[in-house]
Amino acid sequence: QRYFRKKYPLKNQVLINPLTGGEVAFNKIKNHEEKEIAKAAYERALKARSFDSIRLFLPLTMVSNLGAHFSGQAVENMLNKMLSSAFSEVRLIGEMAYEELFKVSPNFLQHIDHKYGEIQREYKRKLRDRQLHEVNSYLEEIRNKASRVNVRLIDFDPDADVKLASQIIFTSVKSGLSKEDIVRWARKVKEKELKENRKLLFSPKLTSIVINSLPERSAPGLNRRHKLPRAFEHVYAEIEFSEDYGVYKDLQRNRLSSTERGFYLAEAVKIPEEYKDEGMKKVLNSYLKLFEMTKSLQKKLLKSDNPELQNCAEYIMLHGNLVRFNVKANLRQWVFFSELRTIEGGHPSYRIALQKAVKLILEKYPFVKTLFPHVTWAEDVGFGRLRAEIKTQEKLSKIVDTRT
Repeated sequence: QRYFRKKYPLKNQVLINPLTGGEVAFNKIKNHEEKEIAKAAYERALKARSFDSIRLFLPLTMVSNLGAHFSGQAVENMLNKMLSSAFSEVRLIGEMAYEELFKVSPNFLQHIDHKYGEIQREYKRKLRDRQLHEVNSYLEEIRNKASRVNVRLIDFDPDADVKLASQIIFTSVKSGLSKEDIVRWARKVKEKELKENRKLLFSPKLTSIVINSLPERSAPGLNRRHKLPRAFEHVYAEIEFSEDYGVYKDLQRNRLSSTERGFYLAEAVKIPEEYKDEGMKKVLNSYLKLFEMTKSLQKKLLKSDNPELQNCAEYIMLHGNLVRFNVKANLRQWVFFSELRTIEGGHPSYRIALQKAVKLILEKYPFVKTLFPHVTWAEDVGFGRLRAEIKTQEKLSKIVDTRT
């Protein structure tokens, strides 16, 4: 907190007046009450930024509370997945959850303690074991130790223009045209235009249909909540991340995407630039010491002949250790995802990771650049949550005044 207080002093902060929306420097605020609101918001933002920075120290075994809302089918699937887990702790929690849930909705869970449930769980166990057995022999052949890029594009859709334009036409016109006929026409348009200009990757005619059929999302009054139409669910991009566990934990909560991870390894750790600054030497030294201890302990477990201990090795991780994971999502979701996760109040690490992901996507789909207007591109937003805290403090002061 001392470090951030010095780096982002209160006197230098530019605040947003929640009533007018105008910017105002803290040292220009004359009203005593407004000044107190700004100070309280600053302290809350300072504390939040400090926690954002220091969370890399946290172990994966931190206890946390989880609440979940399920449909009946989702509950059954979740319990079968937990009861077939390689981790004894997960199986135990699955048993406890089943016992509690059965009290309130036994009809949805009748296939758990049943031969169908056992067949499902046995399938999941065999699937895990077969995959592990099959791929192990290829690891050395695949391995590339020089691969250290932390955000990379793995796959994209070269027919994006055909798919987008076809779906927009199909859902917009009142002619009863078949989607097959529309796609056939779009492919001919693309083939003709790409033959005429070999440098093109996408059809100018089709991409113009896509862009011109949409209102400008950058128009006044529009924001990230004004989403693209569903036609953009027909085009995808896959991004691989190698980021700290904290970023993975934040991003894997994203809805409507396929997100999977590799094994949790304590081999590498993320070192934020701020840890290298003057005044942060003790923090950095403590962090690196903890990293080496964690790495050493995990190696011991992985070398064990006991499969239980090998599985438990995944518990021996810090939030700062790097995790490889991939996210495959459609273009509509990437726009929503990136605009949400780059807001000023977001964690600095995942903000930058999503900025890199968007740049890679736009390299492959340059014609959709105007569809990402609400991505926040600033790398350092200081106390990103300060503006939100100002609003919170302003609301709190109103509540206090009302009660008084």
